[in-house]
Amino acid sequence: MHISNFRRESNSAVITFDYAIIIKNMDAAIEDSRWYGAGVIRIDDILNDDFESPAVPAVLASADICDNQMIYRNEVVIPFNFHGHVGLKLKFGHYTRPISIFGENLTLELDGHEKYIEHIKAE
Repeated sequence: MHISNFRRESNSAVITFDYAIIIKNMDAAIEDSRWYGAGVIRIDDILNDDFESPAVPAVLASADICDNQMIYRNEVVIPFNFHGHVGLKLKFGHYTRPISIFGENLTLELDGHEKYIEHIKAE
């Protein structure tokens, strides 16, 4: 995922991405399909203020998406809207420590329609 903007808005963090790989799959399908898209991740009612905003643009190396007791590592069904104790742990190649942000509402919305790249073998 290519992060183009990371900003604080009052008690929220807004992460804009301009390129993310999206894998679409269907049960029992022989092949999945690879797409790309852009959008926004937003965390509202932030519970911790001790995180450092990354220098952007930046490439996300990995992410943990926390939805209460569930943790999704590097993949999640999108778009999403999680409530409760939610957050992100983001790892960027040029930072030694991950950036952790927790709040009470976490959303991801795509900007427009994703674009098709190719079919790939289902794993």
